[in-house]
Order: sequence, then C-alpha cells, then structure tokens
Amino acid sequence: MIQHESDHLNGIVYLDRMRDLSTLSHIAEWNKHWLGIREQAD
Repeated sequence: MIQHESDHLNGIVYLDRMRDLSTLSHIAEWNKHWLGIREQAD
C-alpha cells in the first residue's frame, strides 16, 4: 500500500509498472479466460 500511494505522489499508475499490457483485462474477462468461470445471466 505504501508503494501504491508513493507512486501516486510521483505521478505513477499501475499501468506504468506492467511489463506486458496484453494481460490487462476486465475482471469478467479474467474469470472467463483464465479461471474458466462464466457469468450467470440475471
């Protein structure tokens, strides 16, 4: 948490620290493709 807040003070966001942006995804995509969990319809 301290690193995260320090980064904010220095103008750094977590995307700046990612080595491979191809792994960036929405949680629903992560669940579907990486965990094999499908969303249930309401």
